[in-house]
Amino acid sequence: MPNLEELKQFAEQMAEKHQIAVSNRKFRPRFPKLEENIQVLVQAYQSTNEEVKSKGNIVPAAEWLLDNFYIIEEQYKEIQYSIKKDLYRNLPVLSKGTFSGYSRVYGIAADMTEHLDGSMEEDVIVTFLEGYQKHSPLTSKELWAFGFSCNAADVSVGKD
Repeated sequence: MPNLEELKQFAEQMAEKHQIAVSNRKFRPRFPKLEENIQVLVQAYQSTNEEVKSKGNIVPAAEWLLDNFYIIEEQYKEIQYSIKKDLYRNLPVLSKGTFSGYSRVYGIAADMTEHLDGSMEEDVIVTFLEGYQKHSPLTSKELWAFGFSCNAADVSVGKD
């Protein structure tokens, strides 16, 4: 579990570095390697399933994959649907840095995931977003895109 104060400071520093593009009219949602990643996950699921059928014993992580693969598929389909509906078109876009051209919320999520080594718990995510918003408020659309209900997450919303 990360130190929450240090996490807030990291988020604040990230917010200070992020610069938003003035106009994002030409922005098309980008999700790097989405198709490639889903194919790797499908192959992992299939090979794990075959392993269970032949031997019956698997490690807990493989068991989790078999039990919860439907969640991964649902999220993949939701991303595809959302892209087709252009729900992400009006999100603020980063103009500089590693995630230049990507939505700000994508850059936040990617940096946060890397910083936390993928360990995502609700209170940690909320703390991170609170720290980020001390410097740069997120829109309600960004919070929605991040997967939060503003009320449930207790994260104050910036401008719309």
